[in-house]
Amino acid sequence: MNGNPYFRAMFKKRIHRQVLFIALLSGLSAIPFRLSAQSYGVKGGLTMNNIMGQRNQNIRPGAQIGGFAMWGGDQVLYVKTELLLSHKGTLAWNTAAPNNVGLYYADINVMFGIDLVQNLTLNLGFQPSLLLFGHADFSGVEGGSNEGSVTGSLTTMDYSTLMGLEYFLDKNRFIGVRYNHGFVPLQGREGTLPFGGRNPTNMTIQVYFGYRLK
Repeated sequence: MNGNPYFRAMFKKRIHRQVLFIALLSGLSAIPFRLSAQSYGVKGGLTMNNIMGQRNQNIRPGAQIGGFAMWGGDQVLYVKTELLLSHKGTLAWNTAAPNNVGLYYADINVMFGIDLVQNLTLNLGFQPSLLLFGHADFSGVEGGSNEGSVTGSLTTMDYSTLMGLEYFLDKNRFIGVRYNHGFVPLQGREGTLPFGGRNPTNMTIQVYFGYRLK
């Protein structure tokens, strides 16, 4: 299939559409940085990840880092966007039967922030993610494949809903916790990875610290 000109052309066309989509969302995310009345900053933290729908539920610790921008932050309801680099997947703690998947994504979060009480806000939104690289080891699973890259075996775009809370320690520093629930399968039922015939989706819990630069 890799040598077929038709499939090569279709693959390039698909990549071009996805790059255009990410570029458009990134441009929208960058708008607040150009508005003098808005705030922006950096954030980073730890994540607990899983791939729901697989035969074994294995939590994988990960990390996340990036930047954010917001406007309308002095209102009860405001808009916030984020551009993050995230590490997701699963990690088997039983080394005799590895079931490990490491996935690296570029996440673009678009959400509403709602002030609940003083210094405490609720975030509700949507997250498209672009798969940058994927690696797996199913060598200990029945019917599994050998260790190697799975970037081409999984869907390039992932989508999830998000819900979380943020608490401002002072004017610039804040901490937060968030839950992301994926609703697009990482592969179809006829996929090459041994997820037990189910439709696997990403699940992430984040605990993070942020700092407003403006």
